[in-house]
Formats: sequence, C-alpha cells, structure tokens
Amino acid sequence: MHKVHSPTFGTEVRWQAAHVPIPPELEVTLAQGHILLRNTASESLWLRGWTPAGRNAFRALNRTIDPGEDHRLIREIGQAGVRVWYSPPDSPEVRLLRADWTEHDQSRTLH
Repeated sequence: MHKVHSPTFGTEVRWQAAHVPIPPELEVTLAQGHILLRNTASESLWLRGWTPAGRNAFRALNRTIDPGEDHRLIREIGQAGVRVWYSPPDSPEVRLLRADWTEHDQSRTLH
C-alpha cells in the first residue's frame, strides 16, 4: 500500500513546496478593510491559509470555494500584499498565490 503525505492545516502547509500557477487561479480585489479572493479556476479550490506579505503571521483556513465564488480576507492598514496557500480538492498539491500592491491603491483588481 502506497501512502501519500498530505500537508495539514496551519504552518506545515506554509513550508511545503508550492506551485505558483500561471495564469493565477485566484483574483484579488482590494477594498477598504478587506481583500476579496475570487476563484477564476475551472475547479473548486481548497483555501488552506494566508498571510499578509512580509509578515510572519500565518492564518489557517479550511474553506472550499467553487468556480466564480468569493472569499473575504481582512486587509490590515499598511498591508502591501498577500500570500494565499490553496489546493485542488482531494489533492496533496499545495499552490501559492502571491499578490502585491502599493499603498496608494484604493480599490483595484489584481490578476
């Protein structure tokens, strides 16, 4: 019997080797006080965790979003980017979204 290791939730996911899909499978829209993630892939995606860019503050998630569905993250004052770890459903593969912006952006969609 062959055992497949699947990362758990929490910081273990953060340190797994991650694939960065091109084009991205998540769209990021900036708004006052929050970040809106939209699944632009053709399959559901399992959100595993996220952190503001440049911070050592991993926040675990356990949320599946279907194609076209949105999920909100808190946007901190002065936050200049986000890292989101996610997987296809029922897959041990970890994927990573990196999105960065400058502070003067008020509301913007990043691809």
